[in-house]
Amino acid sequence: MMQLVSGDSQTFRVMELALEGLARRSEVTADNVANMNTPGFSARRVSFEQHVERAAAEGKQSAAEVTVAGGRAHPQENTVDIDHEFTTMWQTSLLRSSLTAAYSGKLDALRSAVAGGA
Repeated sequence: MMQLVSGDSQTFRVMELALEGLARRSEVTADNVANMNTPGFSARRVSFEQHVERAAAEGKQSAAEVTVAGGRAHPQENTVDIDHEFTTMWQTSLLRSSLTAAYSGKLDALRSAVAGGA
């Protein structure tokens, strides 16, 4: 039986961490939108892209980091920028679709290799 080589294992781990980061970003963005009219609410942001590879190498469960967004308060007395939130939603959706397709393609290649090697 064919073994999963460490490079493949690392690739899957990086993809999983990135997908987890995108899921967390979606949650935080949705929370920001839901609170766009909440006085005093501070919008949050999720960054993870620059941390994914290191997190995978260190065996961490997450690379996502949630921070409070800067910026000045809007008339609603909060820091939610709805244009930014909608842009983030679209970017996150596109990244998730691309990453899911790549993950699926990688799995298909491994299945094909296993089936051919049996």
